[in-house]
Amino acid sequence: MPKVTEKTKTKAPAFKSVFRVAAILNCLDKGIGTVSEIANVLKVNKSTVYRLLQAMVAAEITLRNPINRRYYIGPLIAQIATNPSVTHNTLVLNAINEMERLSELTGESIAMNVLVGVNTYVLHEIPSTQDIQIVAKKSVGYNLHAGPNSRVLLTQLNNKDLKKVIGNIKFVKLTERTITSKEALMEELKKIKKQGYAAGWGERVPGAMSISVPIKNYVLPASIGILGLESRMKPKLEEYVTALKKAAANIENSLTKQDTGND
Repeated sequence: MPKVTEKTKTKAPAFKSVFRVAAILNCLDKGIGTVSEIANVLKVNKSTVYRLLQAMVAAEITLRNPINRRYYIGPLIAQIATNPSVTHNTLVLNAINEMERLSELTGESIAMNVLVGVNTYVLHEIPSTQDIQIVAKKSVGYNLHAGPNSRVLLTQLNNKDLKKVIGNIKFVKLTERTITSKEALMEELKKIKKQGYAAGWGERVPGAMSISVPIKNYVLPASIGILGLESRMKPKLEEYVTALKKAAANIENSLTKQDTGND
């Protein structure tokens, strides 16, 4: 629920309306869907809630079922939510400086990813400046058993969700180094949790290497990683792990400050 303070209560009517719209969406997300129910939760007059809901219906932010007279999340919200690059733009903005610093340090491709359901999404990538480049071919990844980045994302799931996701994984052998069993994957996840990073090479593409660390305390599992040639990156593994952990910590601090409203 959006936080309404004494300061926000004294703001202009338009400011209050924005907070109320956000609060209504929060109610709808929890199954609180009638004018009376919403008014009771928000402690607002039913006429005020009704006017806001009508405006939200017109904007396709909500939908009204004429049979049961309940309101639901509308198509506009669903449309926005299905585009990860837009939905998680705040994360990218808080991470872009750290990604650029990693790019300057390594000359390799730097990528930020999130896990949505059983797929990984590349939110932002800075391509390598090397003559021979390794970059993410696709913005959506499916083989969660293959590659350090996918495994770092999996380590951020709770046991219940992890069990569901792993149950949907088809352990396809992409290369000779690809993990092909649930048992081996679980062992790797334990190792990653303990050391705070994942590194691997030749699991998806022979000769390619990646190192990835988690971005903790985000709304979804998120990660930042370096992708390049094994021959260039392997000798610098320790240096790159240290740089990635520092970058992730800075991103986490930036997100925390933004949430609390501190500069």
